[in-house]
Amino acid sequence: MNRLAYKFLARGARGPISGFAWPTPTPEGAGEWSPTSPVELCRSGVHACRLADLAYWLHEELWRIELDGDCVEGQDCILAPRGRLLERMDDWSEKGGAQEFARAVRDHALEIIAPHPERARLQGYVDDATCHVANGFLESPALAGLCSAMAVAQAAGGDAIEDAYRRERAWQSAWIVARLKLA
Repeated sequence: MNRLAYKFLARGARGPISGFAWPTPTPEGAGEWSPTSPVELCRSGVHACRLADLAYWLHEELWRIELDGDCVEGQDCILAPRGRLLERMDDWSEKGGAQEFARAVRDHALEIIAPHPERARLQGYVDDATCHVANGFLESPALAGLCSAMAVAQAAGGDAIEDAYRRERAWQSAWIVARLKLA
């Protein structure tokens, strides 16, 4: 059964962890299928994102991908025996979407911590996010997203930290979906 998902890759359609060079689409259509491999979380198979997972796997390029075979649902990803690239989402990597994301998540965290009594303590996370926004490093969107989510989580405190972190990551994923008009 085929299923559409998304995958963040390093420049040149390379797996940031595996180093796998994904065959890219041609004018005739989708890229070639990746080799089939068993599905084991964090070990093998094609790891991809559902829309709600996007903020957990940020990288330089975002691709729409087709998955093939029996998919396994992970906490923040989906796995399949093989996949193929369909389309690079240029609004992310080539048209400023990634840097807009970095600014948006930083600003969202600032808005949330502004009324917090311990804002001074939380400001360090936002300052780190601001550094990544200002410098535009390759990993800026990912680090700005993480720093911002940590600020929001720490503002929640206590037993609410994990839930606040996940809610902020959901907000971040929804921002990407809206900005890039993903379906």
